[in-house]
This record gives sequence, C-alpha cells and structure tokens, in this order.
Amino acid sequence: MTINTLTFVFHWIFMVLTIHYTIIVFAVQKLSNNSSFFYIFKYAAICDVFSCIALAWINLFRSTLFSPIYLYTSHLAAAIECSCITISLLLNGMMAINRYHSTFVSYSLYWKINKLPKWIIILTIIGLIINVPFYLDDRDFELVNGTSWKMTRYPWNTAYINWMLNVLIACVQTVGVIATAMTLYRLHVHNIVYTPERNLIYVTLVHIIVYLILLYAYLSEIFDPTGISFIQRNFSVVLEFLSISMNSVTIILINRNIREEYKTIIFFCTKKRHSNPTVSVISITQHPTEYRAMTKVA
Repeated sequence: MTINTLTFVFHWIFMVLTIHYTIIVFAVQKLSNNSSFFYIFKYAAICDVFSCIALAWINLFRSTLFSPIYLYTSHLAAAIECSCITISLLLNGMMAINRYHSTFVSYSLYWKINKLPKWIIILTIIGLIINVPFYLDDRDFELVNGTSWKMTRYPWNTAYINWMLNVLIACVQTVGVIATAMTLYRLHVHNIVYTPERNLIYVTLVHIIVYLILLYAYLSEIFDPTGISFIQRNFSVVLEFLSISMNSVTIILINRNIREEYKTIIFFCTKKRHSNPTVSVISITQHPTEYRAMTKVA
C-alpha cells in the first residue's frame, strides 16, 4: 500500500470520526443540563471537534509543514489545533477530579452547573496563554536545488513548544492517574457499586492511556534538532487524531444514555432525509429513552 493510498484512507477515517464526534456533542447536550461531568465533557468535546477539523486540514495539505504553500492557513490550523488540545487536556483533568469528588456526599454542593462556566473560562484562558509562543512560531524557507524546500525554525521557540506539550500532558496525566486511582479505591473501600459511576471512570482512564502513547511520540521530538522527527513526519497526525477522538469512542461504548440519544439523532436525520418532500413538518411525539435521575453522575 502506497503513502498516497494510506493518506486517502486516513482522510476518510478523519472525516468519519469528526462527523461521529460532532453527533456526540449534540447527544451529550441534553445530559449536560443535569450532569456536571457531561457539562465539562461537552466543552472538551467541542474543543476536540475543532482539533479534528484542524488536523484534517493539516493532513490534507501535508506539504504545508515543509513548504510555504498555504503557509498562513496552515499556521492558523496548527494554532487552533494546539490551543484546543491544550484546553481539552485541562478539561479532561477536571473530569478526572470530578469523578473523584463524586464519591463524596458534598459532591453536589461544589459541582453545581452554575459554578462550572467560570472554571471552564479560567482553564480556557490558561490554555490560550500557554500557547502564546506557539502563535508567534515562525518558519524560514529556502529553495534547495530548485526542487525541494529547506525549513528552518527558531530553536528557542521549537524547544519551548516541545517541552510545553510534554510537561502539560505529563502533569494532566499524573493528575488523572492519581484521581482515577483514588476514585477506584473509594468505590472499592466503601462498596459503591453504582455502575454508571464506574463506567464514566473509563472515559478518563482510556484518555490517559492514549495520551501516554502520544507523550512518547512528543518526547522523541525533543532530541531532534530539526524539530521534524521521523515520528512527526509520518505518524504524529494519526496519533494525535486518534488520541483526540478516543473520548467519543469510549463514551458511546460505556454509556447507554449517550447511545440512545445518538440513535435518536441518527434516526431523526435519516427520517428527515427520506421523508416525503411535500411534508414540511416532522414531529416526534415520544422520546425513546427516559433519562433516569443520576444522583451520582449529576
């Protein structure tokens, strides 16, 4: 299988996963009104969708990493992707802490829906500030032998970006591991057998595992003086995309309410598409799922 064929296949996979994740955002919307976990997850998912779109652009015009073709649009896509990944990472750390606090009686007091927006705004501002040097990242291009481009990046900026990503992922993953381990410990010690509670922990647990793989890929770039290592050149976009979109796969596998809402959206879109053109209004009189009061989740 050639590189062009693989690239074509990845384009379709990226597109399908991005559409899937977008539907997940709408599916989570209703649950987010009563659940602090899903409220945080919704905004993390929105960031992930924007990251997926930006990564799809970067992968579609792969040559923009190594030549001045579409340089400014490529840099904008990279800035959006890096910012959204940073914010999503911080929100995923917040979700891990949320799961730990949900094992306490005071959980509903400190994790009220009306208190969450300010914390999400604070984490968003922190994520944007962290990425300021990335916004200023610049590249110099030189045509070599009239056939290929030689790219030069500023060493201090490249080093900062690499270390920033590694430190951020390592810190968030450390918090996630500790919070998840303590949550599982409390569930075991206090004999809490609430299944949805355990299932939501798997979202943060899988997120930790896939980002540890991505962390390994980033670490390999620190010691590459060009800033474009073999892993980054060939696999980084795929690894990043799979890492970003993994939450959408995990949440639909482990949560029945999300699956039901997902099916409802698909059913509505399919019915609307295949309905009689003369019919202008489509009404659904009964929702297929009754959402239970989630005392532990919300």
